[in-house]
Parts: sequence; C-alpha cells; structure tokens
Amino acid sequence: MHFCVSEIGYGGGRASPGVDEEELIHLLCNAFGRGLNFIDTAPSYGSGRSETIVGKVIKERSDKYITATKTEALNATGITPMQKAV
Repeated sequence: MHFCVSEIGYGGGRASPGVDEEELIHLLCNAFGRGLNFIDTAPSYGSGRSETIVGKVIKERSDKYITATKTEALNATGITPMQKAV
C-alpha cells in the first residue's frame, strides 16, 4: 500500500474555545477536498476541542488521513510540567 502525505497540514491549535465549530468543520472539509491529509492535533488544543472536531469530520473516512497527536507526562501528583510552570 502506498500513501502520500500532503506537504501542508492542518494544525489543531486553531480550535480555541472562541472559534466557531461550524467554521472549523467547513475549513477542514474544504482543506480535505483540496488534498490535505495530514492533521496535527493534541488533547491540549482547545481543551480537547481540536480532537473532537477532527474526529467528527474524519470518522467515516479516517483511513485516508495521517493524524499526529501528542500528550504531556504527568508527575506523581498528576500535574503536568506545563501546569506547574503556570
């Protein structure tokens, strides 16, 4: 099986709480229709909104996309290094 990854990807950081979900869905559908197939997201983008919205859009055809996600390590108290710094 041969799979080509698009040169340009979607960065899920746009999914902040103030951004309209329908606008993001429209943006994703438009980008996917133009050949974009690489998605970079994380649970911390929009407090989980990014992954939820991306999931809604690709759930019927997830085998056509490359998705990168990441997480933060927790210490023994369940606090991430980022939370501790803030």
